[in-house]
Amino acid sequence: MLKRRGGGFRLSVLELRATPDSGVHVLIDGRDLREIVQRAEAPHAAAAGTPEVAGSYAGMQAWEWAHPPDDEDGREAVLGCTCGVTECQPLFARITRKAGTVVWSDFDGPLGKAAYERVGPFTFTREQYEAAVAVVRADSARG
Repeated sequence: MLKRRGGGFRLSVLELRATPDSGVHVLIDGRDLREIVQRAEAPHAAAAGTPEVAGSYAGMQAWEWAHPPDDEDGREAVLGCTCGVTECQPLFARITRKAGTVVWSDFDGPLGKAAYERVGPFTFTREQYEAAVAVVRADSARG
């Protein structure tokens, strides 16, 4: 998460762990993105009468990281639906690639934009981000 201190910010670290059974686990600063999102979604899911849906996402398959599905607003999927079809009910983030950084912000998902206002933004160094994604893509190519 972007942490401002005296006008500066702290860079986050992205880790992508490919597993054969449950897709790619997304960790930000060592925390599972599903858990981060679950905390933000919980009050909205409870208000909708479906508390069990908070944080219920699956990792996308490794090959999907080469060209992730996107929404009509240009956001890219970072987590998929638990049904196994990423496009069904994914978690989207606006992924802004700059010269030295990559920023995930403006999250949206099945519970509506308001449920994700407290998620992110997450800023990664471009080098570290691209390296994490490259490992997953390489695993996909071998698999």
